[in-house]
Formats: sequence, structure tokens, C-alpha cells
Amino acid sequence: MTELPLTYTTEPRPLSAALCDATGRLSMASLETRLIVAATRHADLLGVGYRELAAKGLAWVLSRMSIEMTAMPGILDVFSITTWVESFNRHLSYRNFAIHGADGTPIGFARSLWACIDINLRRTSELGSVPGCETALECPIAPIQRVAAPGPEAEVLPAGFTYSDLDFNRHVNSARYLERIADALGLDWHDSHRITRLDIAYLHETLPSTPAVLRIGRTADSVTAEFADAESGAALCRARLAVESR
Repeated sequence: MTELPLTYTTEPRPLSAALCDATGRLSMASLETRLIVAATRHADLLGVGYRELAAKGLAWVLSRMSIEMTAMPGILDVFSITTWVESFNRHLSYRNFAIHGADGTPIGFARSLWACIDINLRRTSELGSVPGCETALECPIAPIQRVAAPGPEAEVLPAGFTYSDLDFNRHVNSARYLERIADALGLDWHDSHRITRLDIAYLHETLPSTPAVLRIGRTADSVTAEFADAESGAALCRARLAVESR
């Protein structure tokens, strides 16, 4: 029996300027996308990737993500991502990440929760067991946190999504929520603040027909955001950013 690869590490590469935001650094949305790409590749190696799940009418969807960064890579900074499965059951997978700088020193860690869904029924489904895929590597950040809704003083903005915001599951791509939050905060805010931790919860899938609004509240050390259905009021996605001054 072939031994499963317990970890997967991306090749260390310098960060292209084309992938940086207006601050000259990798955005949180782009970092999340790269974590997802690493997770996808590792799932392929474990035999529970896109090809295997699609054949069963299944797919992985990201349910929760928490990221802590001591430094965000900038233009030409070399970094890599290592990912591993902390625990796995028939419906859910807890997956962690370490982000390393050029010298191998960790500059951040992340935790994530993934759900296996039936693509047609749009609900969680059983995948079955994958013996030997878990590993107990250290991920020295707080567990995934519950994200509360913004307070009544929150600013309310339209947040309509379109075709370009969709992924292959035909719902809004997870990184698009972070991009909308970044846009709402504006350039001056990004020039004067650094995100130290992100907690984001994807509560319900958002379709292009969903009349979404963004509620966003700010304090000196945090930003809380909620995407909600403007008609039903149902929360679609919530995020909390812990921040510090640059």
C-alpha cells in the first residue's frame, strides 16, 4: 500500500509585483487563494481531489478560515506554503497551513474547515474515510473563532455579485468576499493599517441572483463585516479582521 503524503509544500517563489495590492504586498484575499490552491493540490495527492470527488457528484467547499500573519510577503519576497490535515471524518476536514519566508522561518499560520457537499443537492454529503491522512503538526494559533455580526452602527453598502465572482461550483468564490471588504475599507485605511488576523465564516452560498448587502463596522483594532441577503436578512458570510497601525 502506497504511503500517503502527510504534508504538501509549495515551491518557494518570489512574489510577482503583478500579484500585489496597492500597498506592495500580498492581499489577504490573494493569500487565501494561495492557501486554497495548496490545499487542493494536497487533496489531489491524498486521492480526495477534484477528479475523485467530481466522479461521485461531490465537491469540497471552504466553511471557515482563520489566518494569522506576523508579516505579509511583499514584491519579490520569497515564500512557501505547507499544508496538512489535522483531522478528517466522513463530512468534514480540518486543514492547517504554515507560511514560511525565504529562510524557512514561519511568517504566518492558518486553520481551515472544509465540508464535502453533494453538488446537485447543495448539502453536506458523506465522503468516506481516508485512513492515514492525518498528522499532528503544530499550528500555534488560536482555534477557528466564531464571528459575531457587526453592531447596529455598521455602515450598509450594496454588494451585488456577478458572473466573474463565481467559481466552478457556481456560487461566489470565497476570496471575493475579502476583496469586497478590502474595497469598502479604501486606500487610506490600507495605507495606515495592517491585518494581523482574519476569521471568516462562509455561512450560506451566495448566487449571482442573491440581493446581497455588506454591513461593515470598524474600531481602532478590528473590522467586522457581514454579507447578508437584503430580502431575507439571512447572513451569508461574516468576517473579523484584527488590525494594528502601520
